[in-house]
Amino acid sequence: MLESYVLSFVYLLEGFLLLVIAKSLYLKLYRRVDLNTELFGNNNLALAVSLCGYLLAICMALGGAISGPESGILSDLVQIAIYGGITIIVMLVAGYVCEKILLPGFDNTKEIVVDKNLGTASVEFGVHIANALVLLSIIQSQGTWQSALIFWGLGQIVFIIAAKIYEILTPYSIHDELERDNAAVGIALAGVFIGLGNIVSISVNGDFVGWKEDLTTFSLNILFGFLVLFVVKQLTVLILASGNSLHEKQVSDTPNIGAGLLEALGYVGGSLLIVWAL
Repeated sequence: MLESYVLSFVYLLEGFLLLVIAKSLYLKLYRRVDLNTELFGNNNLALAVSLCGYLLAICMALGGAISGPESGILSDLVQIAIYGGITIIVMLVAGYVCEKILLPGFDNTKEIVVDKNLGTASVEFGVHIANALVLLSIIQSQGTWQSALIFWGLGQIVFIIAAKIYEILTPYSIHDELERDNAAVGIALAGVFIGLGNIVSISVNGDFVGWKEDLTTFSLNILFGFLVLFVVKQLTVLILASGNSLHEKQVSDTPNIGAGLLEALGYVGGSLLIVWAL
């Protein structure tokens, strides 16, 4: 019993060390700011939201490695370090994808650090959590490095396509609304990504069997998840919004953050129901 607690404490220390490394790389390679000055001197809530999403995502993905079957302390420490390093790299790449592809035309660092744009920070939060859900599912599955990389890449493609579809279906310009620091729109879009993250995570979950079978299962789960998620989200909004248009409330002169949260709930809650059903 005592040995088990000691091992858990050692793994916890390694996880904490990886978080420190992740934070340092985030600030040196991604944001390039003085964290104390921004958070406590400038009271930058947007940076706090983005950073918390990134670090929470690291914790979630690390859970897949730390909670796995034990194979000896040295082997476990090496494995956690490898998965931790990969997780940090993946999250930094995901942040780059968010800025260059999911939010084209944005300088996320300027929006978050200079403008303190809570809408953009919320989107980053959602993208980080979505990627953590996918990565956690991949880590917990049995497969090759090649299959893990390919299915993570397919997940990014799903996020990109879904973001484009969402923007087409919304009656306003997401870019323009985020540009004017609309937190309600950012929170709603974050919910979209987290909901999609749940759908993709269940689609990549499971041991690798073969390319044909696994790709077929992935495609069918994504298609089913997309369709049902839209229906469940609409039902959730119908029940909670009481005839109000959430989109109109989100883009009013004074954006209604509650409307953004309700839409996010529709996607996140709906995706959880789909995951449990599948």
